Amino acid sequence: MSLFDQELINRLNAVISASIGIHYAPDRLSDLEKAIELAAQDLNFSDPQQFALKLFQATLNAEEVQAIARHLTIAETYFFREPRAFDELEAVLPSLIEMRRGQGKKLRILSAGCCTGEEAYSLAMLLTGLMPDIDDWQINIIGGDINQDYLAKAKLGVYTPWAFRGAMSEPADRLKARFFRALENGNFEIVDRLKKMVQFVYLNLADDFQAYERQLGNQPFDLILCRNVLIYFDKTMIKPALQRLSRLLIPGGWLLLAATEVPSAGEKEIAQNLKARLHNDVYLFQREGAKSAAINVVPSLKNELEYGRKLLKQGDYSASEKVLSNGLQQLNRLGQERRKLDISLQKQFLELLVRSLSNLGRFEDAAAQAALLVQLDDRYDYLYLCAVVLSESGRSDEACLLLKKALVAKPDFAAASFMLASIALHQGDTLTARHYLQMVSEVLQKLPPESVVECTDGTSVKELLNIVEQLRSGAK
Repeated sequence: MSLFDQELINRLNAVISASIGIHYAPDRLSDLEKAIELAAQDLNFSDPQQFALKLFQATLNAEEVQAIARHLTIAETYFFREPRAFDELEAVLPSLIEMRRGQGKKLRILSAGCCTGEEAYSLAMLLTGLMPDIDDWQINIIGGDINQDYLAKAKLGVYTPWAFRGAMSEPADRLKARFFRALENGNFEIVDRLKKMVQFVYLNLADDFQAYERQLGNQPFDLILCRNVLIYFDKTMIKPALQRLSRLLIPGGWLLLAATEVPSAGEKEIAQNLKARLHNDVYLFQREGAKSAAINVVPSLKNELEYGRKLLKQGDYSASEKVLSNGLQQLNRLGQERRKLDISLQKQFLELLVRSLSNLGRFEDAAAQAALLVQLDDRYDYLYLCAVVLSESGRSDEACLLLKKALVAKPDFAAASFMLASIALHQGDTLTARHYLQMVSEVLQKLPPESVVECTDGTSVKELLNIVEQLRSGAK
C-alpha cells in the first residue's frame, strides 16, 4: 500500500529534483517513496508523511539532503569502467600534458559524481602510465559526490575484488600489483602515492557548486568527467549543470560525458562554448580559446596517432610502424608555422615510432628517429629511450653520454643508473658497475617495494632490487 497519494509523490519528486537534480520516471516512483521512508527513519521521523510535508516547508538542509541522497544515489562503478572512454583519454591527454608541462607542471581533474572513488583512482593510474616524470608534477584529482557515505569509502581507498570486474587497460592482477596493497581479508587498498593525488569533496551538481567553491575556491580544471550522473537528472536541470561544469574548464580543457547522457542533454546545447569530438562512441568536448593550447592539426592525423598507439599496444609492430611513419610524413608536410603549433603531436609520433622500430629489431632506423626526438625535447625519458636504442645497435659509448645527461636532469632516475651499470659490466668495468648499482640501490630503497620502476615496462622496485643485489655480488 502506498504511503503517499499521487499528487504528493509527484510534488516530492519535483522538490528533490530541484534540490539534488535526481528525477524519477513515473514507473520508478515506488523507489522514490521507499527512499523517503528510509530517509525519514534516519532523521528520526516516526511518520514518513510528516517528513514528506516538512520537505515542502523550507529548503532542504544539509542533513536532509544527505539522508535522501544516501537512499537515492546508486553505487554502480568499478575501476576503468567503460574502457573505451579511457582509451580516448589516453589519446587526448598527452597534448594537454605537454601544454601544462610548460606552465608549471600542474594538472587539475574533476571526477563529478565520483561515487566510491574508482573513477578518480583510475585517472591517477592512467596518468602514472602517461607521465614518466609524474613525481615532478602537482597532480590534483578532485572526486566530488553528494553522498557522504560514498566519499568516506573513497577516502579509505579499500576495495573488494568486485571493483576490478570488467575489461580494463591492464590485466587485473598487474593492476593490483602496481597500485594496490593486498589485505588479509582479501580486499585491496590503494597505495599511498595514488591517494596523495586524489582528494574527495562534497559536490551537489544541482546547487551551483556552492559547497565546493567554499571549500576549494573556483579553480579551473584541465579535465572534467561527468559520466552516468546526468541520466538521473530532470531535463531542466541538465543544461545548467553542464554550463557550470564548462565554466570550470580551462581554455583547451576537456569535458567527458557518457554517450547515454549526450542525447538527453542535446549535443548542440552542450557545445555552446565547447567543440564536440565523437570517436569510438565516446563523447569529449573541448573548451575553445587559447589557440596554442590545443593541437592544431587535421582530425585524421590525431586518428593516425591513436590508431598507431593502439596497434603498438596490441603488439602489431609492423602495422604500427607503417601507420606512424605515414602520419609523421603527413605532419612534416605541413607548413612551418603549423608545425610550431603541432610540436607536441610530432613528439608523440616519434616516440611511438621509435618503440615500434625497436620492437621490429630495426635499431639503426629507431636511433635516427630517436635523435630527432631528442632534438625536439631533451627530456630525461626521451634521452633514456634514445640511449636504449643506441645500446641495442652497438653504440654503447653514445648511449652512456645520453644516460649521464638524463641523470643530470633527474639524479634519482634508477633506470638510467641501472643501464649504465649493465653497460659497464658488459665492458668488464666492474668498478664503474658497482658505483652505478649502488646508486640504483639507494634510490630504490626509498620507494615502496610494490611500486613500478619508471621506464622499465612494469618491473617492480622489489624485483629490480633483487637483480641489483645479484649483479653486485657478481661484480665483487
